[in-house]
Amino acid sequence: MMDETYTDLIVGHLQGTLSRTEKEQLQILIDNGLIDSKELNELKKTYLEIGSLDVPEVPSNSNLHDRFYSMLEE
Repeated sequence: MMDETYTDLIVGHLQGTLSRTEKEQLQILIDNGLIDSKELNELKKTYLEIGSLDVPEVPSNSNLHDRFYSMLEE
């Protein structure tokens, strides 16, 4: 499991927002065995799969409100 100390670097890597310096820092951590590259690749794969999931449409607030209170009454 990855150390939470590196969360910002890992999230930046997943989102593709790392600067050149941050990419170098990440590579140093990988080279030194502080971050497992295999685990990082699996995390990236999962991140991309989650991003491609269809998000169901949420009912309008008034409809949701009415259904919620109807359920409570039952």
